[in-house]
Amino acid sequence: MPIYICRWQNGNFSAVSARSRDHAILLLDEFGNAETCELFPVKDFMVHFRLKDEADNIEGTSPLELQGFGGEMLNMLYDRVYPVYAKACMEAVEAWTEDGPMPPEKVEGVLRRLNDALFAERTRQWGAKKQPAVRRFPRFPAQLSLAVTVARAGELAMLQGVSTDFGEGGIGGIVEGDLELGECVLLMISDSRLETQLEPRAQVRYRKDKNYGFAFFDVGPSEQAKVRQLCKRLVSG
Repeated sequence: MPIYICRWQNGNFSAVSARSRDHAILLLDEFGNAETCELFPVKDFMVHFRLKDEADNIEGTSPLELQGFGGEMLNMLYDRVYPVYAKACMEAVEAWTEDGPMPPEKVEGVLRRLNDALFAERTRQWGAKKQPAVRRFPRFPAQLSLAVTVARAGELAMLQGVSTDFGEGGIGGIVEGDLELGECVLLMISDSRLETQLEPRAQVRYRKDKNYGFAFFDVGPSEQAKVRQLCKRLVSG
């Protein structure tokens, strides 16, 4: 699958492996709404991490730290993701024309320009695009039988619930049990009127008490057709 780069409006970027741009947006929703951001596929993706020598805090559990990027990857980041900072770096190199170490006053000037460039990168896309006011897919009030299958300690557990709303992109409902945000589950959604059962894979995107929101992913054509049929039934009442 291709690798997509998402350049967030605050200057951060994420990399995600996804089948398509829409799939990348769905996966990136764990961090933010990528619909409003610069999002594009990349080639020659390479990132190197090193194993830490020792654990330095109890808050972070990752045993790795970033070592660096591949040459092509770094060039892409400079050219497309951080062009303002890239220009400041080039100007800093050009300013270093003398042999030997750079005088302290010049170092301070270069650092000031680099920090100004960082600030510009962090803010240059603020307000460039407004957040959408509505969901990608509308939700419709719906009271459907809902069962959630999730892995627990190496075994599968089924939690029972009932839906509160339904749409092409996901479902909301009340579930008796604990689920974690970002957790991937298998849903079983039953509609007695259509005498049909849906079994989409989904990710937990919202939680408040026993109220949960799920986003569908990896929905095949036949399952998607059933989802749309159910949406039509809900619209018509």
